[in-house]
Amino acid sequence: MRLSRTLCATLSGLLLLSAPHLAFAQGKGPADAKPADAKSGDAKPTDVKPGDDAKDSKKEAREHYQKALDFFDDEVYDAALTEFKKAYELSPSFRLLYNLGVTSERLKDYAKGLEFYDRFIKEGGADVSPEQARQVKDQIGLLRGRVSKVTFDVNVAGAEIYVDDVLVGKAPFDGVVVVNAGRRKFSAVYPEKAPWSRVIEMVGGEPSAVKIELRNAREIQVVKEEARPIPFVGLATTGVFVVGATVTGILAVGASKDYDDLKKTSPVSRQALDDQRSTVRTYSVIADVCIVGAIAAGGYSAYKLISWKPNEKKGEAPKTNAFIAPTPTGGMVGVGGVF
Repeated sequence: MRLSRTLCATLSGLLLLSAPHLAFAQGKGPADAKPADAKSGDAKPTDVKPGDDAKDSKKEAREHYQKALDFFDDEVYDAALTEFKKAYELSPSFRLLYNLGVTSERLKDYAKGLEFYDRFIKEGGADVSPEQARQVKDQIGLLRGRVSKVTFDVNVAGAEIYVDDVLVGKAPFDGVVVVNAGRRKFSAVYPEKAPWSRVIEMVGGEPSAVKIELRNAREIQVVKEEARPIPFVGLATTGVFVVGATVTGILAVGASKDYDDLKKTSPVSRQALDDQRSTVRTYSVIADVCIVGAIAAGGYSAYKLISWKPNEKKGEAPKTNAFIAPTPTGGMVGVGGVF
């Protein structure tokens, strides 16, 4: 069922929205709000007089506002947020900050929702009814348990600090950044320094401190993956033994056949038989030795291949160094180095 659009307030003079009877804690959104009468002059454009471009600006703001409601009803909250922001940009009104807060909540961006609700209370001031202010403050208290306030300790002044690839400021950073609870990506960059990046678990309702230490690229040792060495000597030795065993085995078989034929020859001397039998025995022994050698050399080569581990040299900085890392803004790869 599509949400009703009772949020849409009377727009006269500027795009205005008032919602004094909301129950935010129950998760109701912009479409659940009841409009209040909006009087001309509740919010005034900055130095814009009737007859200038104010009329066109308000018309465009209404169009974006209506698109936002359509997207919100269809639960396309990211597009609704964009349209609400555009409407606010064209015709600023504190009442739209509430819509932005609710939509941010639907997107699970509790940090932004908290920011918009705070601004709604501060910028609305006396124009926010006591009941509405109480309800919004209750929602603010709920969201504070879903965010974490982060402080930064950075060792390089001027370094750019990013949270989830969004720039939040430069060091030295004295304030706090409100982030959503859960796994958050923190990164920092500075020219001629190696990029720094960590993913840290943030606990809702608890403050956190992130220490960032940027180092020179020269101080970071790049370990080049070593290719697994091939034991050529062992493999060559195995090959020699295999060939030797094959050749001497064939010779032993041939000599044994000659010995059998010689025994059938008559007359044959005892010495000739002994010599031929000795030849068969010699070839057989050599073949056996080659087989054993091939097995030993092959086993050693296999052991060297299986048990190989790359050499790890610690504490040595390379004379040259290069690094490749994603830029915090995303979508690009940065390449740097020190030579």
